[in-house]
This record gives sequence, structure tokens and C-alpha cells, in this order.
Amino acid sequence: MAKHYKIRLSWLYVTMSLLLSTVASCTSPLTTREKGMLAGGGLGAATTTVLGAAVGIPPGTSAVVGGAVGAVGGALTGEQIAARDRKLEAQQRKVKRQRVEASHPLLNRKKPPVVAPD
Repeated sequence: MAKHYKIRLSWLYVTMSLLLSTVASCTSPLTTREKGMLAGGGLGAATTTVLGAAVGIPPGTSAVVGGAVGAVGGALTGEQIAARDRKLEAQQRKVKRQRVEASHPLLNRKKPPVVAPD
């Protein structure tokens, strides 16, 4: 029993160190999609491990399946949030440009009316 526990614990350490080194090796900040994927994968793995243990499914199997499904769901959700943010930023740029055009003295000059010749 103790040997089995040590093997599991060593696998946990290896997995966590690989995950930590993968996340730490990113040179640029995570995108919204990547954040969603990590959060969804973690939540999915944790949730299905607990539920799987209650039902009698091996924790490793349920964690892998739940993590994969959670990662896909999190990535899709993160992409939707990123698309909404991009759309909002485009709208804000458009409003800012319109305000500049409305307040700029050279762009806001009134043109003299065109008089038709008699």
C-alpha cells in the first residue's frame, strides 16, 4: 500500500512540475482563450475526479476525461470572450475617432453654401 502511494505521489510531482514549467516558460502573457482552457481543464479535472471517486471510476481516468472536456469548453468560452472584447475595442476606437472629428476645428468647418447662378 505504501509503495503504491509513493508511486502515485511521484507521478503527481512529475505532472505538476511539467505543468508548472510549461506555464512558466510562456514568454508572452496568456491570451483569453488560453486562460479559459487552463481554467476549464483544471476545473473539469478536479470536478470529475471527485465525482468519479464517488461513483467508483478510477481518479486518473476521470481526471483525464474531465480535464480534456473542460479544456475544450474553456477554450471555446475564452474565444467567445476574446471576440466580444475585440468587437468592443473596435467600437470604442470608432467612437473616439468620431469625437476627434467632431471637435477638431479644421474638420468641423462649415462650408459656405453653394449659390446657383442666376
